Amino acid sequence: MEPTIQIRRLWPDDTNLEMVGHLNDLIRHLSEKALTQYTESSLREILSVPTTVLYIAEDLITFKPVGTVTICHTRTRSGWHGHIDDVVVLPEYRRQHIADALMDEAILLGEVLGWVNADLTSNKTREAAWTLYAKKKFYKPDTTYFRRDF
Repeated sequence: MEPTIQIRRLWPDDTNLEMVGHLNDLIRHLSEKALTQYTESSLREILSVPTTVLYIAEDLITFKPVGTVTICHTRTRSGWHGHIDDVVVLPEYRRQHIADALMDEAILLGEVLGWVNADLTSNKTREAAWTLYAKKKFYKPDTTYFRRDF
């Protein structure tokens, strides 16, 4: 049986109302607090940033994105560092190793770019996600994480 899901990178030229709608459907499943929606201009802006990569898992029958991951990387004194964000798969496509494949793409990107490390955050109620991240060798570092909201 041929695979029906393909992981691919989104580019600024992929931006249109249909893609924006599909991505907003995905983001709604990420968190009850995911209030920020994509617009055509915000998606194009995100995809135009050279240090930001957005992968989608695309159903090859419907050509609809059914999963996504956003990856950002930055250079500091100690080297390149990655941040993985917005890992989400539509509920009806879960348990098909799609998030696993999206994470593999993110990790491969980090290996190719020579990252020192990659960080991600996850809602404490998403136990399946935590299991996946542990399987991919992510761990809770012995550090304190600080944030400032603007």
